Amino acid sequence: MALGERNHVRVNHILPWMRAYAFVDAAEHLADGLFIAREVPVRFRRKEYGHPDSPYVVAFCSFNKRYEKNFIKCMADLERRILMAGFKGYGDACEKAFNAVEGTVL
Repeated sequence: MALGERNHVRVNHILPWMRAYAFVDAAEHLADGLFIAREVPVRFRRKEYGHPDSPYVVAFCSFNKRYEKNFIKCMADLERRILMAGFKGYGDACEKAFNAVEGTVL
């Protein structure tokens, strides 16, 4: 699999011009700077989910669908940045988070 293909999942949004995603990020929120750099104006949900013993969290965001291609590029950049930072088990964390919902309508 290519970088950025397994660390996010699209979530249904009631508005057809909006996109919503859940993605795995480091607890330090490494994705925030990537969204700023690629000029993707995201809105985050207040709550994110993670285990106290894990360096990762699952975050939820939404944005206008015209930014979707840049968002996908941010997800590849995020995976690359996490791997370069030396975090361990990112792929496993993504699989644990999204294998249960793959193919399911959220």
